[in-house]
Amino acid sequence: MNYHSKVGLKLTAIAVLSMAAVTAYAQESQKQDTTGTNPINFSRDFRVYNEYSILNTEGDGTQNLATAELRLPFADGKWQWRMRARLNSIKADLNDDGNDDLDDSGIGDFDMRFLTVLKLDMETKTAWAGGLEIFVNTADEDALGSGVTSLGPQLFYVKFLPTGLFAPALQY
Repeated sequence: MNYHSKVGLKLTAIAVLSMAAVTAYAQESQKQDTTGTNPINFSRDFRVYNEYSILNTEGDGTQNLATAELRLPFADGKWQWRMRARLNSIKADLNDDGNDDLDDSGIGDFDMRFLTVLKLDMETKTAWAGGLEIFVNTADEDALGSGVTSLGPQLFYVKFLPTGLFAPALQY
């Protein structure tokens, strides 16, 4: 593993541990659900995610994917609009010859979603949410994105439990 891979892995670990500590503190200090895990809580927020991966290649391989996400409720909070943009960096020696066969960095794919609560039943403590998500092929290089534009429906079932919620989803 090269020096940059080790530094990237350490920085990712520090970021994950920091976010876990902040999340734990926020959950203790607030009664309202602001975790972002409830798909029908239409919050107004901006999030940044970072994923660092060591790739399973013959030689050294790493990928760093940074995602910026914006969520905004609209129509008096009955709908939510979410958009995500990605910055991707990938380096890989595919055949262990000491050369990076893949060495690309740049803008990845963009996606956005519209979501609404279709039914909320407080008697049974259940809800249904539905929406539509579009992924747009906006990557600078083929290796940085999926290479296709797609449009698909989403359906969430939410069961409110005494200790949290159960919310499986069906997505395209």
